[in-house]
Amino acid sequence: MTSLSKQNSVLRLVVLLVCALTFKVAEAQKADFVSAANSGDLVRVKALLAQGVDVNARDPDGQTALMLAAFKGNMDVSQALLAKGAEVIATANMGESALLLASMSGHLAVVNLLLAKGANANTSAFGVVTALMMASDNGHRDVVQALLSQRADINAKGAGGETALILATEKGHPDVVQALLAEGADVNARRRDGETALMAASLNGDLEIVRALLAKGASVNAKLENGMTALDLAAAKGHADIKAELVRAGAKP
Repeated sequence: MTSLSKQNSVLRLVVLLVCALTFKVAEAQKADFVSAANSGDLVRVKALLAQGVDVNARDPDGQTALMLAAFKGNMDVSQALLAKGAEVIATANMGESALLLASMSGHLAVVNLLLAKGANANTSAFGVVTALMMASDNGHRDVVQALLSQRADINAKGAGGETALILATEKGHPDVVQALLAEGADVNARRRDGETALMAASLNGDLEIVRALLAKGASVNAKLENGMTALDLAAAKGHADIKAELVRAGAKP
């Protein structure tokens, strides 16, 4: 090998080592950045942004710093990231967005911030779980109302046919149920197996929700695929007060 060839080989090796080191440093900074956003460390987030870290850097699950900050309700960090151009509509590996994660956790201030910055109120994970469903399932009435004010689809259905109203009923959140009903949620929406919100409330023995649903015209004699009604479900669980309420509403034994 000539002297020139040796020099070229050494140069190529040096370049490769420098590139590898640069990549390693960049990856370490990225990991530090998303970790700082997750923990709400605003000072560190700003410092790393000043060093040139990509504001839309992602963790191994595809979640951006904004998604992690939104999930934790870190308002200051979320604002700082958005000010630097964080993508408000980005989605992670499972299809979740910053808005969906903030809605699931019930962080109203962050939800309002994201909506004001252009987040889609109908954002969903894989098109089947919406931010409204997540907020309803977890009992976050204020977030539910914020999403509805931005025209979130109140009757959107999940993979099993569940709606926000059915989820709120199943989890026993009467305030969310009332909020959804007040905004026109379909009281007789069904899961694929035929379950309605009234059936879920009857099974759970939730008299307050049963009454709210009946007041909005819930079908008292609707049947599951197996033929069971809300009355049957209440009877099976021994909910005498629910049975009496259903019978008064016209349930057929």
